[in-house]
Amino acid sequence: MTTLTQIRAAWNTKIWTNATVTAITDKIYDYDVTTDSTFEQSKLRYNQEHNAFVYICSKYERLGMMGTKYEEFEVEVRYYRKADVAGANHKIVLDTFETVIGLVRTELTHTWNSTVGAYRTQSAIPTITQVLLEGIPVWVGSYKFFATN
Repeated sequence: MTTLTQIRAAWNTKIWTNATVTAITDKIYDYDVTTDSTFEQSKLRYNQEHNAFVYICSKYERLGMMGTKYEEFEVEVRYYRKADVAGANHKIVLDTFETVIGLVRTELTHTWNSTVGAYRTQSAIPTITQVLLEGIPVWVGSYKFFATN
């Protein structure tokens, strides 16, 4: 049986402390940052601009045939980046997800550091929307990973 703590530890060890990711930002949170709070919004700043990751791990069980139990995990990764007029940061959000997806493939591998049996990604491109944080337009990209044990 795999716990959410083990999933978060695998992601932290292989993804969020990876030099490629920390070169983008060291603002990485494993809980949902409340965007209604100015104090919480300020946590999403890196080098005076909104530039941060939030990742949320969830778990549920499902029953298969013959009473077999399966553990299902979901990791939603969100990336916040200040919007700019030229659109360069929108491209950076897409490139950042390409980086994270690649690291999951090469560093966590198909077993997420031996915590799951197999994983898959969402079957669509990252979702990117624009929100206002502290009155500043910010791109928020979102991408989901799913695993079964």
